[in-house]
Amino acid sequence: MRCRGLALSLLLILAPVLAGCLDAAVRLRLTHQGSGVLETRLAVPARMAAEAPRRLDTIVFPLPRRERRVENGRMVILERLAFPWLDVVATRRLQVEVEEVDHTLLGAAASTYQVVVRLQSLEGDIPDRAVAPGTELDQAPAPQPELDPAAARARRLIAASLGGHFLTVALELPGRVVRAWPVVLGSRQVEARVSGGRVSWRVPVAMMAVEEVRHNLTFRCRFKGRLAFRGPGQSKASTHWPSPAEERAAARAEQRP
Repeated sequence: MRCRGLALSLLLILAPVLAGCLDAAVRLRLTHQGSGVLETRLAVPARMAAEAPRRLDTIVFPLPRRERRVENGRMVILERLAFPWLDVVATRRLQVEVEEVDHTLLGAAASTYQVVVRLQSLEGDIPDRAVAPGTELDQAPAPQPELDPAAARARRLIAASLGGHFLTVALELPGRVVRAWPVVLGSRQVEARVSGGRVSWRVPVAMMAVEEVRHNLTFRCRFKGRLAFRGPGQSKASTHWPSPAEERAAARAEQRP
């Protein structure tokens, strides 16, 4: 089944336009020095490669390494950037923020940091006004009974057709994750998986489609460790929307042989 309903849900994440069943991932690795690697990835059946975007265009500046390759019968579209500091990174549809929320005196022990990854809704789409900003961090409300039998049947068919496809957000942090919030989708929620300094959320695409997700997705955790910031006294860093100058610099970099 062609998953055109996914344009309203999963494509709020990475790909501007695509019809088809797909998997997407955002991966971030941070080091104690404040540097790291940001990667976005989209995988679609190889037979649908012609319909897939030529590139994701999520990481804009500095220019990421971009690839398209076939793996196990799937077309994988990848962008990967090794960055010196998080706040030099310009991105679309994706925002990453790191903030020191508990500073220890003279660095005698590990500080506590909060990491938030936001995946923005599809550009031009109308968000669900019933979802107040920030409520995606709360517990999921009780599911409401489905009153329309045809709608309930359609939801079951969508879920069956999208089974086995996921949106994955994975973080590797310089310390120990002490708390990770679930990501809420409508009446359901997806818990984080935590192991030491690693945390990940594996969101079923079927759940996103069935719950008709129309709001930004927020993934949040806290870790204890040590992290350098670029400026003295700085306690917060985040990616930002690309400026016109960064757009021009990226375009010039792409034209170089």
